[in-house]
Amino acid sequence: MISKPSKMKRFFSSILFTIVACGISFGQETPLTPELVIKGGYFDHDINNVFPEKEEGVVNYDISKDDLRKNIDAFIFVNKFESMEKDGQFVISCKISVGTDKLSTPIGKFARSKSEVFFVVVIDISDDSYKYKISDMRTDRRVVRVNRDDVDLAPKEDLERLKDAGFEVGTFTLLGVELPTKGDLNSVYRKRVAAMIAERNGYVNLCIQEGKTLNGLKPKWVEKINEMDERIASEIQHYKDEYNSILEFVKTMNAKISGN
Repeated sequence: MISKPSKMKRFFSSILFTIVACGISFGQETPLTPELVIKGGYFDHDINNVFPEKEEGVVNYDISKDDLRKNIDAFIFVNKFESMEKDGQFVISCKISVGTDKLSTPIGKFARSKSEVFFVVVIDISDDSYKYKISDMRTDRRVVRVNRDDVDLAPKEDLERLKDAGFEVGTFTLLGVELPTKGDLNSVYRKRVAAMIAERNGYVNLCIQEGKTLNGLKPKWVEKINEMDERIASEIQHYKDEYNSILEFVKTMNAKISGN
């Protein structure tokens, strides 16, 4: 004989069914918002918080002025930089590689720099010190792209940020819209990050349009947004690495040519 469920079991089963049903109903009826799509909602970042356009300082030296000149000449020669000198002033055009990318191809794996940074160092020599100035900092980065359709769905604030950065979205291609790769260090950074943010937040809006309610949100959408967040964070960090690499280069240069 099969025993009938006890009243207590039926009671708890009824409660469980009600909780599940309410959960499903809640998900179906709750409209998606940016905060429900991804924790924190829209991505925001101040692209105008940039590094100075130039760096300068004064270095004292204890060696002779002739030895200082020889050290500068040797530093230029070893690094194969272009330079010119006139009346105790050296103008040096510098190039350094920043970061490392691993590239897989059918014939093997290769390492390549993430970018090359160019800048000008001006050294003015006096009797017991010299003044240096670093300016005209430019970058040549790898090509990255954003999805034009996602950018078009970005919030108004993001589109205004794009405009403020001086970036024009351009025309749609199958591969996406290419972001700037060459130019002033700060300008390239602002344009690239502004475009990546617009793409990311536009995709959040696409998720809202497609999913409509909390129950319609798909895990793969959230995974893609997380990947976009990682790309933005990497771009911001690389900008910092570029600038810090210039400062580290100048620190090394000063140590070598001053003899300190």
